[in-house]
Amino acid sequence: VPVFYWKGEPYPVILPSIRDPRLHFSLVIWGLQIIGQVWLRFETTPALIISTILTAAIFEIYLFVETQKVIQFPSSAMQAANSLTWFVKTNGTRWGDWFSMNGFGFLWLGAFIAIGQKYIIKIKGEQVFNPSALAIFTLLVLFPQHVHPTPLTWGVSWGGQLFLVLYLSLGIYYVLR
Repeated sequence: VPVFYWKGEPYPVILPSIRDPRLHFSLVIWGLQIIGQVWLRFETTPALIISTILTAAIFEIYLFVETQKVIQFPSSAMQAANSLTWFVKTNGTRWGDWFSMNGFGFLWLGAFIAIGQKYIIKIKGEQVFNPSALAIFTLLVLFPQHVHPTPLTWGVSWGGQLFLVLYLSLGIYYVLR
């Protein structure tokens, strides 16, 4: 295990396993993000997606260092944030405005909720809620004037939606096999 030293303190570096199903599921979600951006005209931007994932990843790395004294690849955080940006869109964001950060604070808040709750809300040492599900629910309930769920942003292309369903089916099969 590689070790990173910071101010004389050793921090083991834990890299992801290629067998980690979160990485495989992340590939499926990234494919969905690309389909949504290119074909289905989702009302979000690559800037919002990437910045939300980076926010969650940095926050989880910080929490790993503070609570476990390790530097661990933030697979869970990246998955939760990717799912968050897939299911929640910020009002006023338009397709094709690739660098817009409109409503970033709500998505970043969702990232903090998703990751932070894993360390705060526990029963018998185990997390209680699915990280992205709790963040999605919280944002949609508390900020309906600022965010909305993805289905309201889907284009009218039946062919695109059929392709999306087929892609999801194959992706789920790939992850669960």
